[in-house]
Amino acid sequence: MAEIHSRNEVNHEIEHPSEYFWSLCVFLNNYH
Repeated sequence: MAEIHSRNEVNHEIEHPSEYFWSLCVFLNNYH
């Protein structure tokens, strides 16, 4: 269970920069 828990934490940390990245991509697409 410990491995799954740590893996979920890592995915959760990666999830936020991913949302920021996609928001930036959408912003650039709208800008063009």
